[in-house]
Amino acid sequence: MGVRDRIVVIKLDVTDTASIEEAVIWNLERYGRIDVLVNNAGFAVGGCVEEVPMEAWRAQMETNFIGVVAMTRAVLPQMRKQGEGAVIQIGSVSGRIGFPGYGAYAASKFAIEGFCESLRHEVSPLGIRVCLVEPGAYRTSIWSKGFASMHTKPNSPYELICPSCSIIPGKRRNRHRTRKKSPILSSGLPSRDAPGGCDIRSVGARAC
Repeated sequence: MGVRDRIVVIKLDVTDTASIEEAVIWNLERYGRIDVLVNNAGFAVGGCVEEVPMEAWRAQMETNFIGVVAMTRAVLPQMRKQGEGAVIQIGSVSGRIGFPGYGAYAASKFAIEGFCESLRHEVSPLGIRVCLVEPGAYRTSIWSKGFASMHTKPNSPYELICPSCSIIPGKRRNRHRTRKKSPILSSGLPSRDAPGGCDIRSVGARAC
């Protein structure tokens, strides 16, 4: 039996409380325990702060941050009962450094960092570990989707300040393809002084 045969996929919407509860109950009925939770759901809202509508801000936080909180809260009772468990949060370098044109995304990732800092102090005495992974930029569909739905206006006053904010949906500029690639830079920082603390930080830089 290969790894693929051992993977079970079920439907889950992190913005739907009923969906979360159903997924947790299904998992407990099938396996009897929850050892690891990996919070990886997310998307990127693009656009300068002034030009991103409030509904987009709310949608960004609802998925990227509130969804993380909801999923974590849903599994903590079982992990406390077990006396062990691990919660792995997928953050981003944007949770350490804010970039122009992605203020909403950065805000959601900074929120995850603060959440994890408090959470690990609360649950480490209970045998539950909290890990925060903050990778750099990689060529995945999250960025193409972000550019495709960039919130911007014609003749935006931010065009010279933030070139990425002036990209009209459906029209990508060649400069984003012709820039020379820069080497990937990574640095790992040790865990901070907290029992059970685990802080994995990898900061990557790659031209897009």
